[in-house]
Amino acid sequence: MSLAIKVFLLFLLVESSIALYRPDPNEKQKKYLDQSEIDYIRILRETVRGWQQEADKKYGIYSLSTSTNYMNRSLFLQDKVRGYVQLWGEWKNHQGYPYGDLRNKVHGNLWPMQYDYCRQYEGTNLLTYLMYGLSAEADMV
Repeated sequence: MSLAIKVFLLFLLVESSIALYRPDPNEKQKKYLDQSEIDYIRILRETVRGWQQEADKKYGIYSLSTSTNYMNRSLFLQDKVRGYVQLWGEWKNHQGYPYGDLRNKVHGNLWPMQYDYCRQYEGTNLLTYLMYGLSAEADMV
């Protein structure tokens, strides 16, 4: 009988020591974003717009009639994409690959939204650079 009492007391001791989490209703629930909630396509879209605006300031919007300006602008944008892909690769190697299908979403989500804003030849070049770079980061090429 004493063994049963000891086991029962041990059970009560263990059960009472287990903490029960009760969230504070006055506290803000989320102070950070989960990896799945970060909209990488929106971030990338804004980044590409920034690159294009920077290229517009540097090379002019209407002075692309000469092949030199077109080539310089394309090389400028290619360098920006290359830097972005390298940063993405470094971050991915430290964080895992939280948004593994970014390269798949570039074509479906980025360019339909950018179509009115982005010149066709520039969109093709940027899309090619991004797809190739992100595929290389994922060891697909």
